[in-house]
Parts: sequence; structure tokens; C-alpha cells
Amino acid sequence: RLDVPWRVLRKFGYDDELRLHVPSSVSSIQENDKHWKLSSSARKFLAAMFQQFDSDHDGILSADDVAAIFSIIPEPSLPPWHPVRAGEVFEGCFSLPKVPLPSSSSSGSSGSPREGSDSDPMTLSQSLSASGITICSASSLPTVDISSSAMMQPVSSPLTFEGWMGKWHMVSAISPSTARAELFRLGHVEDSRRRSRDSKRRKRKNSGADYPSAMLPSKEIRVLVLGSQGSGKTALLNRLCANNGETSPTANTSTTKPETTHTCIKMKKQPAVKGAKGIEDGEEFAVHLVFTEVPEAQGAETSKQIVELKHIVGSVASKNRFCDLVVFAFDSSKEKSLAYAKDMEAELLSDEVSRIFVATKGDEAKDIVLDSAKEHCKELDLEPPIVTCARESVQRADILEQFSNCVIEDSAVDQVRSKPHAEKKRKEAAKRRKMIWLGGLVSVSVAVAVGVGVLWGGGSSSQGGERKRFGWLRHILGGGIVGMSSANSDRT
Repeated sequence: RLDVPWRVLRKFGYDDELRLHVPSSVSSIQENDKHWKLSSSARKFLAAMFQQFDSDHDGILSADDVAAIFSIIPEPSLPPWHPVRAGEVFEGCFSLPKVPLPSSSSSGSSGSPREGSDSDPMTLSQSLSASGITICSASSLPTVDISSSAMMQPVSSPLTFEGWMGKWHMVSAISPSTARAELFRLGHVEDSRRRSRDSKRRKRKNSGADYPSAMLPSKEIRVLVLGSQGSGKTALLNRLCANNGETSPTANTSTTKPETTHTCIKMKKQPAVKGAKGIEDGEEFAVHLVFTEVPEAQGAETSKQIVELKHIVGSVASKNRFCDLVVFAFDSSKEKSLAYAKDMEAELLSDEVSRIFVATKGDEAKDIVLDSAKEHCKELDLEPPIVTCARESVQRADILEQFSNCVIEDSAVDQVRSKPHAEKKRKEAAKRRKMIWLGGLVSVSVAVAVGVGVLWGGGSSSQGGERKRFGWLRHILGGGIVGMSSANSDRT
């Protein structure tokens, strides 16, 4: 009976076109979920999926493995970060994923087919299987044509576990609703009760049943990269994020719209006692940095961009921010580039937002520009600018670690001065707390003394009771004076 499978499919949310209906509770984002990041259960689900589809168990998802994962997605069956889907999936978002396209030298491996060509996946009816079977049913039931003539499009370049997780961190940073909907299509259902339980777990060393060996405790840091046109933002990010060498950091490229990319770095917490014998190294954890590069707006678009950036940076409360760190990149050979970075800082950021300055093109640097940047950072009690050069070897790990230390608030991690006058404010706050504590202590002491006196004086007789009730206090305060007066009378 052909109606049975269709009833089952409809029961689980599939329509007549075999498209899964995503519930509004998943796709819609409430006010508290606008800054949603991958939950613990979502990371576990993605880690389990990575292990399941790693066909040769080499720790890398091949293009065929990624294609198998997204084969259940409606056509085009591609990841959300693929250039073919990204434009539609992230329509209306502030930025789009920045993904290097694979080489088009091999036949049928082009990552972005020409519009209107025969290989365009948007104009093809991609087959659900290679069986070549056509399912015919009664008129009351839909008909699905399975044709083996459709060409399968390449899905993605090989991904390591860090790269696989980084892609999803990037998707959730661009659009939380899209990330949740895509995870739902792949089979993940967010359990709020489990999420609240997982959030209380801080130690995961002995949780091998929940976490695979490749999955370290991780943190996600969202970084906004600002700078004037030609300041070297793109070259800097190409150097920091293009680990596979697909993109040249010195390529003459110009970013015309906000683009988001990602990278990952492994860090270790410092032991409780530095240099002590018998103490092992601190716990290792992974940091996923999601960079959103914002080009300089021109003309009438400037005011619109300022409004959008203020919304992203958010208010003073950290929970209202879409980014954790702002990187100001400036050309170290141009004073105007540094002036643009200072103006954007004054226009957008409050003292509660972390920021760091990066001087690019260090081989062409002018002393007057670098000295001005250092003086500006010194006035705000910030770290000196990081000087980089795309044409020379850049200590990628050191720069990414410094970016991470700007945000991570942990005593086991080296702290970086990323907020203006943060140390001075901390000392002043500590001084105020001390004064409040001392004032409270004195108030409590006086109250206790008065209370004891009242209880003590309450046992006196009614005659002269009111006079003797506070006699002990009068004795303490006036006893010394009486004694001094009697002593003076004896001398005379």
C-alpha cells in the first residue's frame, strides 16, 4: 500500500515534495536567542556525525563524506556555506560566508557553476538515488520522479574536525535561525532541559561517553574586523584563516560586502603554580574564532553602515552584543588609515567593548604612524598595536592567541589589556567595595552594641530604670572624663 509510507512521512513533517517542515519553535529566534551559539548538545551531535560519516576513519571528511551528510537536504543538496546555497540561505543577513572556491581545472568539480549552464544545480532535478525508478501512485498521492540523469555537484573540500566544527560556528554567527534549521534537517532536536544540565558541567575530562576523543572543550569568539579601504584587512585574515594555502595573503582582492570566515587554535591553561615540579600542563581547549570583515562604506552608505555596526556591537551589556572583540586594522604607512580606525572606535565602542589595534604592511611602516598608534593605546591603557606584514612570516598562533586572551576571562590564561582603563577601574571598584565593607562593619558593630545595652538595661528596676538603661554607655563614654576630673582635683 503506497499510502502507508506517505502517511508516515507526513507524520514526521514531510510534504508532498519530500521537504521537511521546520517548526517555528526551531526557526524563529526569540529576543533571548538572538545571540545563540552552538549548544553543548549541538556540538555533540556534530561530533557524532563527523565520526559516523568519516568513511576511512582518517580524521578528515572527504568531499564524498560531506555529500553523504547533506544528501537528505532538498536540492541543491549542499552545505549552507556552499556558494550555491549561501546567497539564498543567508539572504538578508549582515554578512555571507567567505569560502574559497575549488579549482575549476577538473571536469565537473567547479564549486560555482555558471548561471544558466547545464550544470547549474538550481536548474536541475537532482536525483534522490541512482536507481532510475519512478514511483507512480494514485491521483490522491504525490508522484516523485527519481531520475539518474541528474549530475551530482561537488559539495565541499575535505574538512578536518576543527574545520567541520568551525563551519558550523560560522553559520551560527551569521544566522542563528539558519544554523538551528539546518541542524534540525540533519536530525538534531535541541533539548532545553539537557542544555541547562550541560551548561552546569564544567569538567569534561572523564566524560568519554559523551564527548569523542577529538572533541576538546571549546570556546567561540566572534570578531569584527574594521579598517579603511586598502588597510590590509583581507590579507591579514587570509594569513590567519587560510591554513590550507588555498588563498594567497598577498592576492590583490577587494572586499565589497561583509564576509565571514573562521579559524581554530588550540590553547592550554596555565598550571596553578608556575614552574612547580610535578604539576602537569593545564587543560587543553580549542578556540574557534569567527571573523567578520567589514569594508569601508562609501558615500550615502556610511550612515547606514554605522547604524548596523552599532546594532552588532550592542550596548554596554555584553549579552546585547553580537561580537566579542573588535579588531582595528590600519595601514602603518598612512596616517589617514589610522585616523579612520580612531574615528570608528570613538563612534561605535563603549569602554566595555574589547578592542585591539593591528598595524599592517609593517615593511612599509612610518614611524610617525606607529608612534601615534602606540600613544593612543597608551592613553587608553591598551596593549600596543600588533605589527604584521603579509609578505613576511607572521606568527599566526601568537596573534590568534593574543586575540583570544582579549576575551577569555580566566585566571589560567594570560590577560590582555583590551578595555580602556580596565585596570584602573578594577582598582577603584575594589577600593569602593572595601570602603562599603568597612562602613557596614562599623554599622553592624554599633547596632550590636546598642542591642546588647538595651537587653542589659532591661533587667533594672522600674524606679530609675530609664535613667539606668543606658548607664553602661554613659559609663564608657563619660567614665574617662570623670576619672580625669577627679585626678585633677586631687592634684590641686
